[in-house]
Amino acid sequence: MGVAQATPIFFAWKKVKYSLNFYLTVTTTLNFL
Repeated sequence: MGVAQATPIFFAWKKVKYSLNFYLTVTTTLNFL
């Protein structure tokens, strides 16, 4: 697998990870309220 194929997957993974981190932060914050 070349870099051209891997780059979109890498960015998609970063976006998913960012969304998951945001979701987890929001839910834990709400749990502490």
